[in-house]
Amino acid sequence: MRIESCRNCGNTISVLKYCKVCKQPSQLRCENCSKYVDDPIHSKCETVSVGCN
Repeated sequence: MRIESCRNCGNTISVLKYCKVCKQPSQLRCENCSKYVDDPIHSKCETVSVGCN
């Protein structure tokens, strides 16, 4: 599931970190209220020993 906006205030979120394995967003934060969004789970990376960080 892709998160497009903050669940707290509804504004745009920013990507802070990308997964080293699959290059998908791994850490997100709201631009307006500075709340961190739950880190997305990358199912393809769970089998890789390096993990998503």
